Amino acid sequence: MVAAITIPGMIVKHQKQIAAKRLEQTYSILSQAILHAQADYGDISSWGMVAATDIDPNNPNQGRELVTAFAETYLAPYLKLSSEPLYASNIKNLGYVNPQTKDGRIYGLDKAYLMELTNGVTLFISYNGNSDVFSTPLIFVDINGKQNPNIVGRDWYMFYFDGTRQMKLKPFAYGNLDRETLKEYCGNNPPEEGVSANFYCTALIMFDGWEIKDDYPW
Repeated sequence: MVAAITIPGMIVKHQKQIAAKRLEQTYSILSQAILHAQADYGDISSWGMVAATDIDPNNPNQGRELVTAFAETYLAPYLKLSSEPLYASNIKNLGYVNPQTKDGRIYGLDKAYLMELTNGVTLFISYNGNSDVFSTPLIFVDINGKQNPNIVGRDWYMFYFDGTRQMKLKPFAYGNLDRETLKEYCGNNPPEEGVSANFYCTALIMFDGWEIKDDYPW
């Protein structure tokens, strides 16, 4: 009976440790890549930024062109990859699936520039933006590649480039919310935040010193 209670808890603890370690490692890898790219291309604030007035709604290929140019110029050359990077018009064709939120909703990420790192982590590069702000790159991190569970906050996380602060790479909402709010959004996925809320988990882990604590909404 004791073993039946203890072993599952040990498994979850181990999973949390692996997730936190791989996420921290990936952030470090990306940060180093950015530093090397800065040495070659200069001020990061101008990288991949597209004014809203320059976004062409009649060009269905613009998103692909933007993310491909960004990934191939500033990231791919500075990363250790296990396969040739490419833009995927449907990630399912490459054996990946769209991640789910903790309450089972699907986060739609059909199209992305895909890079598989030698440590088993897969990066999906996409773009964020609307009519009021600049479009900035997003980096989705799948810490175990094609393996399950494919759940946001478990093995899927997200970083983005904060266009209002010189394109600083950071977790979504990091520095803007206190820990209790980050934990609430990470776990409860409030309706007003839609399917993006569980991506607050990345900021919570970084806030806690790259550790998944006991009260983390696993």
